[in-house]
Amino acid sequence: MLKDYQRSLSVVIGLGFTAALVDSDLLAIYQPRLNLFIQYGDFIKHPGHCQVVSIAQAEMINDALYLFEVIRYPNYYCGLKGPKLR
Repeated sequence: MLKDYQRSLSVVIGLGFTAALVDSDLLAIYQPRLNLFIQYGDFIKHPGHCQVVSIAQAEMINDALYLFEVIRYPNYYCGLKGPKLR
């Protein structure tokens, strides 16, 4: 169960990173948080980083939702025009 949650969380964060690649300013905001997640995201191995990584994860998910709306994901990648997500 925990592995499924971690995998799903990683997918959402990875999709957010993909969306951030569209703009270098957005990437500059997302990248440091992603680096924290990659380095210390396993709370069992790195219990001392739990709070800072949890905050980074929440911020990345929030950023990802914003980025998906801005670029109209997934339409951006499919070449489609459609309604905004939110």
